Amino acid sequence: MKTGDPMHSARHTLAAVATLLLAGCANTSSMVAVGPHTYKVTETASVLKGGANVAAQAAFAAAGKRCKEDGEGRTVTPLKTHEVSSLASVPTLSNGYAVTFRCAAPDPNFPPDNRPAQ
Repeated sequence: MKTGDPMHSARHTLAAVATLLLAGCANTSSMVAVGPHTYKVTETASVLKGGANVAAQAAFAAAGKRCKEDGEGRTVTPLKTHEVSSLASVPTLSNGYAVTFRCAAPDPNFPPDNRPAQ
């Protein structure tokens, strides 16, 4: 097969486009500790999968999982939330969402469902 063959070039172009589209469907996640029982999680999701809305849901789900791992009935207390966008996400058409949160210990003055006692 010759290098200048149009079919050869078209196959490479098609493979590159397919790779970019599949990469755009991926979700990515990162979590870092920023203090005692305090973390920042960033999630990204393809705009084809819902972008920032899906990323926000995934970020809060990851936060809940982290607090559950911290144990003792700790719950997510959001400290800061925001959408994340960068030029780096343009090739994969993805948007992100970041949540800085604290895994708060249960308040002994409230029942487990957080409603005041009557």
